[in-house]
Amino acid sequence: MLPISDFKKDTLPKEYRHNSLVSLVQNISILTGRLNIDYVSDKRPEKYPDSDDPYPLYDKSKKGAHDSRFATGIVVGVEKNTDTDALCYCFDCRSQGSTTTKKWGKVYLLTTKTVIFDKSEALKTKFTLFFDNKTRVLSGSSVKDSDINYDWCEVECATCDTTLIDKLSDNLERCSTEMKSVNSHFIGELTRPKLAIIVFHPFKQPKTFSYGFWKDRFEGNKNTWTNYEYNVGTERGAAGAFVYIVGVSDISKRYVHVHCGLRNHGGYSSFGLERTNDASNINDNRGPRVDN
Repeated sequence: MLPISDFKKDTLPKEYRHNSLVSLVQNISILTGRLNIDYVSDKRPEKYPDSDDPYPLYDKSKKGAHDSRFATGIVVGVEKNTDTDALCYCFDCRSQGSTTTKKWGKVYLLTTKTVIFDKSEALKTKFTLFFDNKTRVLSGSSVKDSDINYDWCEVECATCDTTLIDKLSDNLERCSTEMKSVNSHFIGELTRPKLAIIVFHPFKQPKTFSYGFWKDRFEGNKNTWTNYEYNVGTERGAAGAFVYIVGVSDISKRYVHVHCGLRNHGGYSSFGLERTNDASNINDNRGPRVDN
């Protein structure tokens, strides 16, 4: 692990030292932000679905506790408002009341369901982008979609900073193009690429780059949803960070795997879709976790 500002080509394993991958990691970093959540929903369950394992923060959820915690999120989409009658409902505009603007939009971020459980937690969330340099802070507005079984949550942040929306839109397009190119390159070069990369926000530390290799791949519903176990080093605050699986990942919403935590002496991701599902060498001893 090292600060993202110190990341360079030589940081990568020799067979992965490619300029396009270096550029891609830097763009992933721009889309990665720090989450500060200041509330625990009273709707959190006592246990994971179909499990005896305790669900995170349930002990603090009964009273709707104000409990500050930090995690990571990744921008997966942006949208400009096209309804001329709709007013911005970001935190600043809500505070100003009648002075709200019609020039606004939405930023969508992905993290885990265990990090942000529902709208009540989203409303008490701050999402800080470009944390190591000039910062932009967004406030959560609502939960657009989530899945407790596959452990992901898409949060909507309204903002009247249209310059930021344009910047993120350009970066998302660039990131998507580069990722397709990098995936294609390494699938052609290597029989089965194993590199896994995570950019995350450790607690009270600069944005950090870490890499390792995935060890197991599991399939969920109808073999279209997968999750991974890997040996990528992380620290407190990494939950919700994008896990880039070289040759597989995409930056498009449901195709994103995010870091959930530690298990079996390694890390594991949420379930995400894959553009190409190679069923070879799959250890599916856990079985599907389906939420219809």
